[in-house]
Amino acid sequence: MKTIGIIGGMGPEATARFYMEIIRLFQRKYAATNDSDYPKMFICNLPIPDVLYDLENEVGVREMLLTAARKLESCSCEFIAIPCNSVQVFIKDLRSSVGIPVINIVEETARFLKDRNFAKVGIMGTETTVRSRLYEQALEPFGISSVPVTTLEQKDISGIIESTMAGRRSMADVEIIASIAKRMCTEGAQCIVLGCTELPLLDLCMPEIQFIDTIKVLAQVTVNRATEYQSKGFNLGSQL
Repeated sequence: MKTIGIIGGMGPEATARFYMEIIRLFQRKYAATNDSDYPKMFICNLPIPDVLYDLENEVGVREMLLTAARKLESCSCEFIAIPCNSVQVFIKDLRSSVGIPVINIVEETARFLKDRNFAKVGIMGTETTVRSRLYEQALEPFGISSVPVTTLEQKDISGIIESTMAGRRSMADVEIIASIAKRMCTEGAQCIVLGCTELPLLDLCMPEIQFIDTIKVLAQVTVNRATEYQSKGFNLGSQL
């Protein structure tokens, strides 16, 4: 199996969830039992400056990410995964800084949506992700349109992400997300992309709304690459 490099810490709990998703996939798909059944993984947990609201320290964040990528490459990692949507604004710099592949969670989510024939989706994420139009740019080549959040909705989502990062979760937060998701669905969204890896930590469960967990999408792609399986032969779509 290939050695996995993970740039994490954005946030730390989302990174832990991502790691556990990889473990669960190996247990379910490959009946992993012994320690030797799992791949070698290196996690570089970065305490980066805030990227939730904006990129005030863009130069500093970029340099920390590039340094982490180079460290993982020096540890003989064969590819890198980053369980954070917002920092994909630096994906070109990251890919040019190392000689190993760097998986883009946004690109892989767009591919996931295209493979399942979604035509219109709702996007929830940080202000950095939304303002940078990361998902719109990734979805456009596949002909997938999106339902945007309003300014007030984005303010609520950002506050919920911040609370989740601090370990505070409430039913009130879940209800706000549900309300925004329902509004998006009335405007034609066939599913809601949780385009921030903190949002899946709320464990949203609403039968009438399909949420796309980008942590699970990235974990699936990571396991595929580590085991050298093609994604079309490893379909866990029903579990996302």
